[in-house]
Amino acid sequence: MIVVADVVAIHELATDENEWNDAAAVLDLREIWKGSAASIIEVVYPQGLLCPAPPRFVVGERVLAFLGRDQAEAWYAVGLSYGTLYPDDAELADFRAATESALELQAVRQGLSARRQRDLRIEWLVEAASRPGTRWHGLYELHPQSDGLHSYYDRSRPRLAGRPALRAEQLQRIARGFTHQPPLDRTLPMALGVLDSLTSPKVDQAAAAAIATLVAREQAPYWIRDALMLLLRRLGDEDPAARIAVLGELHDRVETETLRGLWRQITAQYRLGEVEPLADREPRVGGVGSDTPS
Repeated sequence: MIVVADVVAIHELATDENEWNDAAAVLDLREIWKGSAASIIEVVYPQGLLCPAPPRFVVGERVLAFLGRDQAEAWYAVGLSYGTLYPDDAELADFRAATESALELQAVRQGLSARRQRDLRIEWLVEAASRPGTRWHGLYELHPQSDGLHSYYDRSRPRLAGRPALRAEQLQRIARGFTHQPPLDRTLPMALGVLDSLTSPKVDQAAAAAIATLVAREQAPYWIRDALMLLLRRLGDEDPAARIAVLGELHDRVETETLRGLWRQITAQYRLGEVEPLADREPRVGGVGSDTPS
């Protein structure tokens, strides 16, 4: 079941040490996109779980929840932290469109050849990757390795047999979505990875603006190394890996002043000029979906 709901309450469950779920969230359903249920439901979940990351239910927030039912007929979040999302209004519209399209595809796929089903699936993923709200979901399925930490722990990969070759029109569509609203989350390097074969000054400019925004933060995310390397590659740098080596290894904290010094060098060398940062934004609720800790 897929629902949009208000989280109205959370209460602890009486459990013993062998039980998985220790809490229940009370949801007031606004919309049901798939499935059926009463207007008020309870969803059990392992609130105290550390790893893997549990679902998050925040009282007073609107949640997009992907739910299943266990053998005891209790509702639970499918995919743990990936099954409770907190999109804004525009992002919710992206998810609604993606869900409607997916349901339409499920209805017509019977009788289609395996190749045709795969082509339709890839087309659906491209459309998802082109929209800010569903960007991570589309990009991850198209190129799981572009999100190295999540794909490392993903037992179900690869979902597609190898990285699919996208048509020029499909790459352009993803690029248009990227330049229209450059991402400030881990989909920045993911999108640059998918678009690595597409020459586009507009993509370069959008990537530079996103990186400038992240560089201005007190603490940049670890994946800014990947974003910088991919931008340097697009700009024709001879050895991007050597350039970003000053930022340390993946597990090292990115030193802010070192990062800013490197960025000044890059903007000067490639004559990027004064890159205007984007309006910075943070997720409404962290630790879920693409922001799941790894």
